[in-house]
Amino acid sequence: MQQWTEKGGTAAEELNGKRFADAVKASGSPHLVYSSAEGAERKSGLGHYESKWAIKQHIRDLKLPATILRPVGFMDALGVPVDAGASGRSPEPPD
Repeated sequence: MQQWTEKGGTAAEELNGKRFADAVKASGSPHLVYSSAEGAERKSGLGHYESKWAIKQHIRDLKLPATILRPVGFMDALGVPVDAGASGRSPEPPD
């Protein structure tokens, strides 16, 4: 799994994603499962969506059978600390 928040940002995410798809194709694997993002096709101008869309297009160009998972934004935010507000404490995570 690649992350746009890691070293190299969205350019590295796109490069790594395309390289991975190339490796899957070269290996003869019959199917690729790729995790993208909901709305990546909308030309939002958000770098981390644009990189996912470019990877998806690369997978398509390779004619590689694939399942593209497109989780929505709230899944990315799960576990991210929220503003502590007036109490000065972050809420406890749910059990």
